[in-house]
Amino acid sequence: MFSEESVTSYMTLECDFHGNRIIGRSLVPVTWNLTISLIGVEDSKLSTNENQTQITIAYQRLNFWLDSILDNVIVADRNDPVAEQLFVCQLDNVIMHVPSEPTDDILCQILHAKMSALAGSSLIIGKITLKANDTRSSYMFYPVEESDYELPEASDYVEGESVYDLPWWHRNDMDVHDISIPEGVTKEELIEELSTAYIVDEFNKEMMATICPGLEDNKLEDDSTTWTPTVVK
Repeated sequence: MFSEESVTSYMTLECDFHGNRIIGRSLVPVTWNLTISLIGVEDSKLSTNENQTQITIAYQRLNFWLDSILDNVIVADRNDPVAEQLFVCQLDNVIMHVPSEPTDDILCQILHAKMSALAGSSLIIGKITLKANDTRSSYMFYPVEESDYELPEASDYVEGESVYDLPWWHRNDMDVHDISIPEGVTKEELIEELSTAYIVDEFNKEMMATICPGLEDNKLEDDSTTWTPTVVK
C-alpha cells in the first residue's frame, strides 16, 4: 500500500453513481460520490512501454467495472429476505450483496477490495472516500495490510456452500454477489455457467488491441502511445 504523503504524485479517480440501498423494508434512493487514489507500479521485468500499457489497461478496467456495474445498483444485505426476493425476480438493476446492513462504512471497504482485485499488480489502490446524499457523514478507507479489511470469507456470509471460495469483492471478475450451490448441481457446472471472469479477459484483449494495434508475438510496438499515471519504481 502507498500513502499520499510518501509519493510526490498520484492519481485520483472520481465517479458519481445512483442507486438504492435496502434498509429494513425500505428501498432508499441514494447518490454516491466515490473518490479513489491510485498509482502505477512498474514491473522490472517489463520495458517502460510495456509497463505503461499494463497500467493503462488496469486503469480502464476500473472505469469499465464502475460504469457497467454501479449505476442503478441495489445494495442489500445478502441474507435479507427482501434482497433474496429481488434477486429471484431478476430485475434489470444489479443487486450488490454485502455481508451486513448496507451502510457506507462496509460499502467503502468492499469497493476498495474489489478495486484492488480488478487493478491487479499494475495499480495500487490507496485511500478511497465514499459520500452518500442520504447522510451527512462520509467514509474513508485506507488499509495498510490486507488483514485490515473487516470483511468475512464467503463461507461465513453465504448460507450453505458458496460457488466460489473467495467472496465477490476479492475476485477479478464483474460479480457483485455470491450464491450458494443448490442441490443437484455441481460447483464446476455453476462456475462454467455463471463466471464473469471471461468478460474481464475479453476487455483486456480489446484494450490491448486498441492501444497496440501492431502487436505481434506479445511484443509492444515502440511507437505506441498510452496515458499512464506517475509511476513509482
